[in-house]
Amino acid sequence: MAEDAYTRFFSLYEFFGIFLPGSAIIASLIPFLPKNPSTGSDLALAAVFLVLVIIGSFMLGQISHAINRSRLVRGEIFPSHRENFEQELDKSGLKTQFIHTFEDKFNGIRICNARSKYRYVIVQSYIHSNEQGRSRNMQAENAFCEGMSTSLFLISVLYSAVFIIDIIPIKEIGWFSYTDSELIISSFSEGFLLLLILITISGSVIFHKEAIKFQNYMGEYLISDFFAQVNNENSRGNVNTGESDGKSSENN
Repeated sequence: MAEDAYTRFFSLYEFFGIFLPGSAIIASLIPFLPKNPSTGSDLALAAVFLVLVIIGSFMLGQISHAINRSRLVRGEIFPSHRENFEQELDKSGLKTQFIHTFEDKFNGIRICNARSKYRYVIVQSYIHSNEQGRSRNMQAENAFCEGMSTSLFLISVLYSAVFIIDIIPIKEIGWFSYTDSELIISSFSEGFLLLLILITISGSVIFHKEAIKFQNYMGEYLISDFFAQVNNENSRGNVNTGESDGKSSENN
C-alpha cells in the first residue's frame, strides 16, 4: 500500500527518530523562559511561536541524530546497524540461502560469502521501496530510543551545568545564578534540580538499553522481511503466469 504525500514527507522514522527527541530538548528549555512573559492574545504570534517550536524540534532532533550517527558514538555506544545485520545473518544459518536468493533477485549483482558493505544497504532499500515489512517500524523504534537516549543525556548535561554554576562561590564576578533570575527555573530548589538530573540520566540509560534490544530485533526482522517479500513477489508472478497461460489456452 503506497503512502500518501504527507506520510512520505513526515515518515515514522522522522517522527519518532528526529522530531520527538528534538521535542524533548525543546521541552527542557521551558524552565529558562521568563516567569511572567508579557504576551497578549495575538493568534498570529502564537502561530509563529508554534512554527518555531516545530522547526526547533526538527533541528535539535537532527543534531541528536547526527551525534548518534557519528563515528565516535556508532560502534562505541550504539552498535553499527550493518555489523548487527551481518552478525544476525551469520547466526541464522541462512547465509548461503540468502546469498543465492539475493543474486537471483538482483540479476547482475553478485556477492561472495565474505561480508559485503553494500549488502545491508541494498536489502534495506529493497524492503523500504516496497513500503512493507516489520523491520521498517523496528528501525523507527530503534531510532526513537537512540534519539531519546542522546537527548536526555544532553538535557542532563544542561541542568548539571546550571546547578554547578549556581553553587560554586564565584557569583560576585558576574556568573549566572538561576535562583536569582526572573526565569521559571529560579523557583526550582536545588533538590528538585538534582532530581531532574537523576531522572534524565536514568532515562538516558534506559533508552540506551532499549535501543540495543531493538537493534538486535531489527537485524532478525530485516532478514525475515527480505525472504518474505521475495517469496510474495515470486508467488504473485506464478499466479500471473498461470492466469496468462489459461487465457492463452482459452483463446486457442
